[in-house]
Amino acid sequence: MPGERKSKDGGRPSAPSDEFASARMTSVLLSPDKSGKKSMDGSSGGFDHVLPSKFYLQRQASTVDVMRRHEKFGYDPLDRALQEEKNRLERKKLGVMSSVFGEKKMSPQEEYEHNVKKLLRDHLTTMEQHGIVFHHEFVEERLGFAILVARYGTEGRKFIQVEETFPHCECYPEILKPTDELIEVNDKLILLPQHDDPKEHEVFEVLRKKIAESKRPLKLTFIHGERRDEAFLEQENRREMRGLDRPDAKKSALRGESEQCVRMATVALESLKNAAMNGDSESGTASKSKINEQVATCTHLASDADKRIADNRYAAQEKEVDGTKQITNTNLQKCIKIQKEADAILAQLLDKLKAEQLLIDEANRFAAAATQARESAENAAEEGHAQSLLSAVNDARNAETGVKKVEHEKLDQATAYPSTTTQIKAAVKKTTEERERAEAAQLKFLSAQAAKKCDLGGVASSEFHEEDAFDASKDIDDALERLSKLRDRLRNSQNPNPENVKVVDDAYASVKNDRDAAQAGIYAAQAKLARDQAEEFAKDNKANEAEEAAARAAVAESKIKDIRTRLDEEKNDPSRDAANHDDTKAKVDEATKSATSDRIVAEAAAAKAHAHTVLEKSEGQDNSAIDAALQRLADLLNRARTNPDATDEAKATVAGYAQQASGDKHLNESQQHAAAASKAREETQSALERSDFDEAKSAAERAGAAAVAAAAAKKAVDKDEHANNDTKLAVAGNTAKARDEAALAEASRHAAAAKMARKDADAAAEKGDAAGARSAAMRAAGAESEAAAV
Repeated sequence: MPGERKSKDGGRPSAPSDEFASARMTSVLLSPDKSGKKSMDGSSGGFDHVLPSKFYLQRQASTVDVMRRHEKFGYDPLDRALQEEKNRLERKKLGVMSSVFGEKKMSPQEEYEHNVKKLLRDHLTTMEQHGIVFHHEFVEERLGFAILVARYGTEGRKFIQVEETFPHCECYPEILKPTDELIEVNDKLILLPQHDDPKEHEVFEVLRKKIAESKRPLKLTFIHGERRDEAFLEQENRREMRGLDRPDAKKSALRGESEQCVRMATVALESLKNAAMNGDSESGTASKSKINEQVATCTHLASDADKRIADNRYAAQEKEVDGTKQITNTNLQKCIKIQKEADAILAQLLDKLKAEQLLIDEANRFAAAATQARESAENAAEEGHAQSLLSAVNDARNAETGVKKVEHEKLDQATAYPSTTTQIKAAVKKTTEERERAEAAQLKFLSAQAAKKCDLGGVASSEFHEEDAFDASKDIDDALERLSKLRDRLRNSQNPNPENVKVVDDAYASVKNDRDAAQAGIYAAQAKLARDQAEEFAKDNKANEAEEAAARAAVAESKIKDIRTRLDEEKNDPSRDAANHDDTKAKVDEATKSATSDRIVAEAAAAKAHAHTVLEKSEGQDNSAIDAALQRLADLLNRARTNPDATDEAKATVAGYAQQASGDKHLNESQQHAAAASKAREETQSALERSDFDEAKSAAERAGAAAVAAAAAKKAVDKDEHANNDTKLAVAGNTAKARDEAALAEASRHAAAAKMARKDADAAAEKGDAAGARSAAMRAAGAESEAAAV
């Protein structure tokens, strides 16, 4: 705009301020808004912008992309961020938003300047990383270039742009060019207000004057303009056209045009060199075409000079014509020399691009192979083909090894074009991601297979191989550990592939469930084995061994319950898939029921064995152990009936052991009574043989008492719900035996009394004692009657 295209020539030194420009100024539009580009809106507050460095990294932008960022992206991230900061500042000044930065309260203007500096510094650093920033310390007082304020579109940021460069500039013609941005003065950022103000022209003049009057040497920092080479050519063409309009210049038109060809060829050569540095074959070829055009033009000019020599109209100017011919031929040779150099540079560029493209193609082939291997791995895992799965995972690993060899051994990263390095790194990243997904599928499959080896709840204890089961469980733990490390690595990496994160998370959740189900299955099998051992020991009346087996069953049950508690606590854990979690919970619940039931049965068997062992040691004289066992079994049965994890089979088995213990008690009592009756009967017989009728009577009474006790025992067993029929029949037999022994003893005593009375009657009759004979006969008859009654 008029009044803004000011050269910074001249001026006296003065001390610079900390920052340059703090007021408002008019902007010059670089180009109209692109159609289809969205307008930029203000954000809600705070520093929430996408930094330029992150923006270009996310898009894997090459240096060429960055140099032509507005052409490629429309408003760039710095444009958007500064527009948002401007809108935020305006809202805060109206009191719509607060201005608190961290713990320190800042004014809206202070916060605005703080954020703008941060954005500009990141932008400058990013451009520097792409090699399009340069510094120069000017020692001459006349700087030799003009500046203006510019911006891209209606909403782009305002910045200081080089409008024109002059031959006396220290950086003319190759270093500094029109459209370059001046961003720092003596390492201090230039901050331009992004809002409009009628007095901004005055502020620009203050800024221009401060720069012009700064002490020398003056260090200025520039960023390459997006069309610097074209702008430079346009500048030079304008100057040439202005020169031809002068009368005194028309005489040397051929010389000026040929010199212009050299200048333009030189500029195009520099553009070609820049293109060669950035691997931009399109720009390089275009620059080479421009050089060819200048050679053709210069050749035509040299031909015109030759024609003038043969033209009589120029005879008076022969010396001048000869000089013109010499100059045009010299310039032609310069152009041809530039052309040859350009041919070599372009050829080298194309050869290098071709060689690097071969590496890119090779890297992409490895990436494609990894993708195919990953797909094969997932299919093999789904179909259960272990060998095919292993082969596919190895293929993915080999692909990763191959692409990394391309990256680290075949690619010279120090000299490779940035775009080449970017593409190969992308192929490496893709290959690694595919390998990770293939391994995740493999680990998930192997874990599921191992979990099946641990699902032993329904097998006989003789088929349980604890070592094999624990080996399978260890395989699951190893898979879980590897997935955990892979999961952490993905979460801690920059820009992880969301699909990879999901795949690994799903595999991790699946293997985590496999681990819990497998451990529960192993502990359930251990509880079942302990129960079987306890019952075997109980059969042999090995009480201590049965108790130890029952304790092992209790430990296994406790471990399963710990797993179930953990599952309940992790129900909403994001690392567990909901459907898989419920399925695992069902398996663990089933294992808990199995282990609880086996523990209850093992304890019942141990209680029964303990009672029987004590009974044997007391030779049937101690019923306290039986009573204790019966109480323990009754408690177990009551707890089993109220325990939701106890199975009906376990309850029935405990009831069976209770029946056995109760039967043992009643049978032992009846056996004791029968033995007492037998002994009393024998004692009765022995007393009769000694004619000790009093002792015989006493012994017979003891036999009778034993028979009565046996009858009471039978009555008790008939009423006992735990006693089985076999026990009842055995007790009935012992009761009958006791009754028979008592009857025999009583009958023997009465028979002996009758015999003695008959003998006394016979003796009284021989003596003629009629009364005594009658009395004795009556006793005999009574005794015989008693015996008959028995």
